[in-house]
Amino acid sequence: MNNIARPCIPAISTLLVVVLTFAFVACGGDEEVQEDVTTATTAGEQSSAATPKTELPTTSRASLDEYISMVCGETVMEVNSWEEGDSLSDLSAGLGFINKQMSALEPPREVAEWHHAQIAFAGIFKETVDDFLKDPGDQTEDDFVISLFLTVGPHFEPVEKAIATMDPEVRTRMIEAGCIDEETTASASAQPEIQREEVPVGGSASGTLSESEGIAYLQFQAEKGQKYLIKVTWESLARIRLLVKDPPDPRVSFIDQSNSSDSPLIRQWTAPESGTFHIEVWALEGVGSFNISVSFDDTPGSPTGVSAAWEGSQVKVSWDPVDGADYYNVYHDDGGINVYCKVDSGGNASFCRERATDVTSTSYVDNDPSRRENHYWVAACNSSGCSEIDSENPATP
Repeated sequence: MNNIARPCIPAISTLLVVVLTFAFVACGGDEEVQEDVTTATTAGEQSSAATPKTELPTTSRASLDEYISMVCGETVMEVNSWEEGDSLSDLSAGLGFINKQMSALEPPREVAEWHHAQIAFAGIFKETVDDFLKDPGDQTEDDFVISLFLTVGPHFEPVEKAIATMDPEVRTRMIEAGCIDEETTASASAQPEIQREEVPVGGSASGTLSESEGIAYLQFQAEKGQKYLIKVTWESLARIRLLVKDPPDPRVSFIDQSNSSDSPLIRQWTAPESGTFHIEVWALEGVGSFNISVSFDDTPGSPTGVSAAWEGSQVKVSWDPVDGADYYNVYHDDGGINVYCKVDSGGNASFCRERATDVTSTSYVDNDPSRRENHYWVAACNSSGCSEIDSENPATP
């Protein structure tokens, strides 16, 4: 990891400061036994991460004294050791160790909420890092580290809440032992309850955002199984991020991000349960205004029974009718190394081509099929938008 990403590390160090205690420090005190374990870096090189050799046994509920003795350690020193250049693979290994070690303990009641929040946060943190290591896409490691706080940060709220509601004497002991970072504690204790502006379904909310103070908090009421369209438009902002959090806050239902200044960003979403869902709009670059709306999604369902068959030199594509569809769009790919098609809610295609639009019947005849291969997809559309398609399973004659 080069120096480009280093200025951004302090932004996530508050999140790392507690979890890395367990990632790189074993069960506390002088009883800890460590050995150097070689792990692969993202560049295919070898790095040495100090991984604990001693593991916590499954035990009955520990007393507070036992818990602090086993768990707490030199937190800041361990965080700094990662900041100085350990690989993301080292971080992933350490985060995995947290879950294994902490899950073996039944914590005292005084810190149980904090304990379980830490385990959950470490799991999300590791999953985020592992997803990048598995498939970084176009993102460099430096870009990932810069965005890590934005991606993982919202999941830290339960940890902060547990710290803020902890008995003050217990919290002081945890700070002195190194389990809790004092800066994190002060931030959590002082953090007021977030007042989120209500966005009525069928209505909208607007405001301004900037990179330095760039999060808008909103909420709306949803019913289980109902489909919704969440739409964000903006001016002057270069990039934004949209998060929807399921109740109880803050488990993230989805994250969507614009990678250009092209507005709008539209997301089709189905409520997994009834309740108050929280929305966050983040300014990733620029200063400007935004508008967000939530409406019922009357987009028709995806067509079923899609088939394609040769009729002489032509290909006939057929499908079953879809309730609520006013018309259908047909998409085509003529093969190659990868056969793939992506269609957004507006019916716009990526990685494939529109073959026909505004088809009002349940069939289409391709008069000029490819001489190589022919793969077809069909989307059902109305005034609300177009349905999803099964990208992996095109119809082929």
